[in-house]
Amino acid sequence: MKTIWTVQCILANEVNLYQEDWEHIVDGHPEMAGMEELVKLAIQKPIYIQEAGSPVSAAYVLPPDQNNPEGVRIIVGFSSELWPDGNKVGAIETGYPINSKAYPRPDLGQIIWPKPKAGAK
Repeated sequence: MKTIWTVQCILANEVNLYQEDWEHIVDGHPEMAGMEELVKLAIQKPIYIQEAGSPVSAAYVLPPDQNNPEGVRIIVGFSSELWPDGNKVGAIETGYPINSKAYPRPDLGQIIWPKPKAGAK
């Protein structure tokens, strides 16, 4: 597979964007076309990261902006359940603008980063 880019995420994991996966993302979410750098930013500087439906996947979230009023969510699949500890390898599986009307209850778990403060709900 051809690699478009590889970056290190805020948890010190290596994350790859492959051409085949990017084509899949744009086919399903055409509004993501041309947003490869925005996806990279989500991996490098998310506002939070949460579990994403399985123990080996994570959702990296960017804050809202003028083009994405609810933010952008990028799903990364990792090589190990221990991805929150860092030094793992992952690949972007999908990415899309958040749309709570179309998807009111995404299959996402607890927030992993930043760590919730003690006693926070």
